[in-house]
Amino acid sequence: MSPKEFFGAEPAFSKNHDQTLELIAAGTFECGAVDYSVYDDRVKKKTTDPDVVQVVWVTPEVLRLSIHGASAARDDLRQGLSPTSCRAR
Repeated sequence: MSPKEFFGAEPAFSKNHDQTLELIAAGTFECGAVDYSVYDDRVKKKTTDPDVVQVVWVTPEVLRLSIHGASAARDDLRQGLSPTSCRAR
């Protein structure tokens, strides 16, 4: 099964975590994987609104030993969202 068949659209690449968060906030992306330190820093600097772009899934502790990240999505999409239901519009 291709990513397009599984997700309903081709996966998109934003080039960096900051851009991913901006694309989620703008509604271009429904969700994306970002490093939690980038998300936390942007929330602290008020360049990402945590009420608009919310963390919906965090990598389990056992995987965080080698992968540091979280998945974020617009608040209006958060309900019923699973880690495999994200796609670009």
